Amino acid sequence: VLAEHVPHGLRKRSVFEALIKNEVPLLRANWFIKVMYLNQVRPLSIGISAGGPDKSQAKRVELWTKDVIEYTESILNELCHHGTSTAIPHLGLSNQQTSDFTQTNHDGEEPSLEAKWSYMVRLIQLHYSEGLLQCVQLVDWVIKQLQERVSIEALELLLPMVLDVVDSIILSQTYVRALVYISIHRLKELCPSNILQDISEQPHKLYIVNVLTELLRYLIVSVPDTFVAFDCFPLPS
Repeated sequence: VLAEHVPHGLRKRSVFEALIKNEVPLLRANWFIKVMYLNQVRPLSIGISAGGPDKSQAKRVELWTKDVIEYTESILNELCHHGTSTAIPHLGLSNQQTSDFTQTNHDGEEPSLEAKWSYMVRLIQLHYSEGLLQCVQLVDWVIKQLQERVSIEALELLLPMVLDVVDSIILSQTYVRALVYISIHRLKELCPSNILQDISEQPHKLYIVNVLTELLRYLIVSVPDTFVAFDCFPLPS
């Protein structure tokens, strides 16, 4: 399917829909995306003079990051609208389990929102590690989503991405301040008396509390001076 669109390629939403619907393995999808954006986006088409310094690679990464964020946010909007997140696998699942989860498209059926989100999270993880996504742009988006979305479902969906970019977050006091505030605020919501209630009925809340707690511990170890400057202590126990 992908070969039919080479060398012209797919663009924006269509490329993600094609990759997900056809359950393209991430490494193969990675190759297709590199070919499409590294070879098809020309300097003149993105406002770069052909005789000037070669800034086309950075511009391509910026455009690709924008497309990734726009599509991912559209899936997040739909998931939050439907109030669905507990069916999405958390961190720690084996590759086989994650693969089994994403293979929900049978006989040409439209992939589920959960399958789309899971695929995009893994694609973002891969491209972030390879430097194919603009760090500041991605971190800005993740922090903004955490600040603007109040539902537990949205928080649960976003946490894997937070963990992926946390090493970039600690480089900025602004990001750290925002993440600490969000984490403490959410922990107080989930554990108003420092006790997590209804664990058996809502096990996903335990996952969220554990991740937020470990995230705060990591931040304290990584940037202790920042915590002192923010006057964050004492933290919720």
